[in-house]
Amino acid sequence: MKRIALVLAMAMALAVLGSGIAAADPVNSKKAEFFDLTCDNGQEFTVVATGGNPGHIVGSTGNFIPTSDTVIATDPDTGDVLLSETHQQRQQGRA
Repeated sequence: MKRIALVLAMAMALAVLGSGIAAADPVNSKKAEFFDLTCDNGQEFTVVATGGNPGHIVGSTGNFIPTSDTVIATDPDTGDVLLSETHQQRQQGRA
């Protein structure tokens, strides 16, 4: 009887822990936002974020921690640049 109780307790603990880990997957989150990013060195990534840093690199176990970003909005018909802004991210531990 003690073995059955132990097995049931272990199964319940694994079910709770396992579902918590699976639920943390940002790709399936209702708040997930996907971004296609191109770095200065030409590398391209798709990143998913749920409103905080770091973003998660899709198809990888890696994270993406931005240090700066440039947003460029263009007119899809003419190709004219409508807006261009660069933002420096505040580094942790620095004022």
